[in-house]
Amino acid sequence: MLIAFEGLGGSGKTTQVGLLKGKLVSYGFSVASITEPTTGDIGNLIRRALSGNARVSDLALRFLFLADRANHLEELRDKLSRFDIVLSDRNFFSNIAYGLLSIGMDDLVFLEELIFLAGVRRPDINIFLDLHPELCLRRIDYPEIYESRLMLRTIRGNYFTAFSRYSSECLEVIDGGGSIDDVGCRVFNFISSRRFFKVFNREGSYGQV
Repeated sequence: MLIAFEGLGGSGKTTQVGLLKGKLVSYGFSVASITEPTTGDIGNLIRRALSGNARVSDLALRFLFLADRANHLEELRDKLSRFDIVLSDRNFFSNIAYGLLSIGMDDLVFLEELIFLAGVRRPDINIFLDLHPELCLRRIDYPEIYESRLMLRTIRGNYFTAFSRYSSECLEVIDGGGSIDDVGCRVFNFISSRRFFKVFNREGSYGQV
């Protein structure tokens, strides 16, 4: 099972991935985690571009994100085969939300369908940590190129545009405000309410989400 955490920079995704991983392990699940961009060659180029240390156009960056997801397909498949749950720090909806900064929705949908047909899967569950851009900025020590006040507001709107377009995807929007533990409780309460959690057994037979 693939569970993705989505949200603006500074919304707490990485922290909540770690908290949920520990909680799920305590309940007997085997859990792995991944991040996007990845730490591979393409992912590292994306990170350099986001930090302003590599010159890459917005359009090229969109294709690099897609290439990065496709490039670590085998790693993801391996983890999904060996672990009950894989937690992803960003995934499908981030590609849409950030992609809309430079490409129209119809073009993004077309590109997503191409890599979907090539075997790049979408998350079974998406968790969006919703936090006001002003609060996100207070948490960010070293802003990346998309982490200005105006840009974060635009990206947040893009996320909700994507949620409307892909309304059939399993999605939970969780208020990212409050303490780390408070948000973690809201995340876990949602996850533990899903059917797979309730019928899980150590043989890995946990049914539908």
